[in-house]
Amino acid sequence: MLLSEPDNERWRHEQGYCPHVAGLLIHWHSLLHRGGLTLQGYRDLHGEMRQCARRRMSAHQRLHLHLLLAMICVADVADGYTEALAWIDPALELAGALRDSPTRIHLLYLRGGVHCMLLRYRVGVEDYWNCLLLLRARTERTGQSDISLELDVVARLAGFKFFLGDYEAAASLLETSRRLIERTPNPGISAGTAAWRTALLLRWRGQPERALPHALAAYHAYAPTDRREATGRIQAVVAEIALDIANTCSPDGLSARYDEYVDMATRFAENALHFAQAAADAPGHGLAVLAAMRCSAARGENFDRVHVIESVLRSAESLHDPALLGQAYTAMGSEFDLLECEALAANCYRQALGVLAGTDVPALGIWAWRGLDPDAGPFAFC
Repeated sequence: MLLSEPDNERWRHEQGYCPHVAGLLIHWHSLLHRGGLTLQGYRDLHGEMRQCARRRMSAHQRLHLHLLLAMICVADVADGYTEALAWIDPALELAGALRDSPTRIHLLYLRGGVHCMLLRYRVGVEDYWNCLLLLRARTERTGQSDISLELDVVARLAGFKFFLGDYEAAASLLETSRRLIERTPNPGISAGTAAWRTALLLRWRGQPERALPHALAAYHAYAPTDRREATGRIQAVVAEIALDIANTCSPDGLSARYDEYVDMATRFAENALHFAQAAADAPGHGLAVLAAMRCSAARGENFDRVHVIESVLRSAESLHDPALLGQAYTAMGSEFDLLECEALAANCYRQALGVLAGTDVPALGIWAWRGLDPDAGPFAFC
């Protein structure tokens, strides 16, 4: 999300205003707006901007430079999320001092997204709530609303609340998002995000057949875009939901309906692997592998899935990704259940819950809880 203007006539009367910096900001803004930068292009811009940050400039120019630097860090810089926060935090203070509400909204939105990528959903919720409050206050003050941005923020908030295990709040926010979608001419990706979170919530509540149309709607919203990471991950979700439905059809796998959903899951899992590899999305690749292993078990294939799941465990540990690690331990527990190794399965489920305890993604533990108590109903622990 870019600010609408890299330079402004009013800024030229501010103390420290630098025409040379103004030219650079206009140039960089144009490059980012056009898109299509290569990896090296992002890195070159990052170096140029950091060099520029040492120059004397006006407060508004520095504010805009910090925003552009944060966006570059998020786009493609090693350890970029941590550095992005280092640019955003002082920029928010500066925006507050300048009483620049539009920029504060943009910065809070960006920082909320960074916290999301770092799995810091609790602080991400604060940023998105504050962003939403500022948006609504601006609407009341000016009479002009940005429904598309409000929808985006509400849909993201629903996801944060879901992963934090606050399912009622997530459901309420998703209802708000549905009302906003009806008022938005072209909801696009935001509608896809809302559909994705709705699918997860319904799946968690033991309603995979209701969840599947929402997951497919999310996939169709993301598929035409260049968001390969998200497109891959939603396909892994579709695969998992299709397998959930298959499990309700026939425990011996002989029904045609069972085969239909297993085949569907297999196609989506294979595509999820392809997208994750193309996007260099290591966590997404791990999720796709877990979905593929579940498909393999559903097809009754006889090979060492434990070894493959162990590779995902190692990857999750090297990535320091508790969400993937917890899901990998849960998948290992499910595999041991199939092998009738109940003690090993229970140990894996407890390992999953131990990993997820104290994180901002406790909702992911629901499948481990259900693995430990298979007689619990579909709404148990949810």
